[in-house]
Amino acid sequence: MQTGSGRRRGRGPRLRLSVSLASLVLLAVGATGALAASHTATATASAGGTSATFTYVHSTGATAIPYSGAHLSITHNGQSLFDAPVNALLCRTQCWPALDTGTPTLSLIDIEHDGSPDVILNLYSGGAHCCYVTQIYRYDPGTQTYAIVQHDFGDPGARLETLNVKCGWVSGMRVSSLAACSKNSLARREKSSSPKRISYT
Repeated sequence: MQTGSGRRRGRGPRLRLSVSLASLVLLAVGATGALAASHTATATASAGGTSATFTYVHSTGATAIPYSGAHLSITHNGQSLFDAPVNALLCRTQCWPALDTGTPTLSLIDIEHDGSPDVILNLYSGGAHCCYVTQIYRYDPGTQTYAIVQHDFGDPGARLETLNVKCGWVSGMRVSSLAACSKNSLARREKSSSPKRISYT
């Protein structure tokens, strides 16, 4: 027959074991939280009555996808004309920001010299060696919306350069594939000694 003190001694090891297991669970949860963390990053640019905001989620951790949720919004003269998830060649809605190219992920430049800045977004498809995609959002005054023109520049990526050329071929890519070469825009470029074009790095 067990005494009361014997019963207390019998519960002691089980109680200590339960407390130890609970501590291990708490430690494991804490370690997982420390390894995986995320925050929303924001890039903004504005010029000539146009403002653009690019947001994405940056996650850290051994098993985390580093970038997700890319989203772009554009306002023109105070009016919101574009507000949607980024959808690009190759990576579709899973694109990463291009952060290691030496050029801004988001910028506004009046490529056509028509008084309306173009929104330029540089993206990365993910992976070890591929691929960089440049998107240009151009304002269409007729529809009051933004048209998207984009190009996959592969592993090297791209940069915006000043080139002394007119409509034609630039580093293996037709200039008109990124911007229409209408008579009006060509005339404006002829008056300018420094037209801006997208070219390979």
